[in-house]
Amino acid sequence: MNERRSIRAFKNNAEVDATKLHKILETCDMTPSSGGSQTFEIYQIKNEDLKRRLVSQHNERGRFLMHLR
Repeated sequence: MNERRSIRAFKNNAEVDATKLHKILETCDMTPSSGGSQTFEIYQIKNEDLKRRLVSQHNERGRFLMHLR
């Protein structure tokens, strides 16, 4: 967790251990933001159909969204 890295390809349907997920979210919550505003939200979406619809909606609106490959 203390090392910075960039992941550009993701495994589809990869399960994340609940302990690791908690640690990741805890770390995200502690990251600095402009004026301490914490203007981000994190969602864990497991439903494949919902993931596809979200990607489609964001792509139609011209927004960049990293999606599972």
